[in-house]
Amino acid sequence: PHRVRYMLRASETFGALVENQAMLYDAQRIARLGSWSWDFRTGANEWSDETFSVLGYAPGEVAPGMDALIQRVHPSHRDAALGYVRALGAGERAAEASYRLELPDGQIRHVRVHSDLRMSDDGDVIGALGTLQDITESKLSEERIHRLAFYDGLTTLPNRRLFMENVAQALNRARRHNRAASVLSLDLDNFKRINDTMGHSAGDRLLEAVAVRLRDGLRAYDEVAYGE
Repeated sequence: PHRVRYMLRASETFGALVENQAMLYDAQRIARLGSWSWDFRTGANEWSDETFSVLGYAPGEVAPGMDALIQRVHPSHRDAALGYVRALGAGERAAEASYRLELPDGQIRHVRVHSDLRMSDDGDVIGALGTLQDITESKLSEERIHRLAFYDGLTTLPNRRLFMENVAQALNRARRHNRAASVLSLDLDNFKRINDTMGHSAGDRLLEAVAVRLRDGLRAYDEVAYGE
């Protein structure tokens, strides 16, 4: 009877463990959150299935490792990611970081990496473990909010708020370097008449055309904005 009770308890414990692992897997999949580990003593890396998925790999498609991760990092962020990996491999506690990925099909993703060091009982650094989360939707939402706050919806030019901030920065730079700064204001004569006689859609098309011409005629370091 004692052995039977022991086996039943072990079976219940194993069943609870399997259920918890399934719940953890589902939670990581929903959150687009992968986990990884790196053993400095052996060089071995382990990735969860969601880490493969976030990086655009099928589970087991490549050997888990920092090289496979770096291959997915966009060239504009690659040096920063390499510095992060080197610092981590040297046993330095790395802060949380965000990187841009570029998948083979051209898809762009944004990820956030969090890591922590693993210590031995003697206090030596023996590895690292962490998470990799797909934050693409959050990043796109931030960009949309920023665009709504600082850009005109029709002309896509910076709005009055962003223009005033840019002008303030330009004036500060001019004062600091003892240089002059200038502001040119353009107005469309009889624009109200166009709206009244041809309709607001015609007026909108005119504003869009003017915005395109302004962009084409400006230098890269010039500032242009739209304000009513």
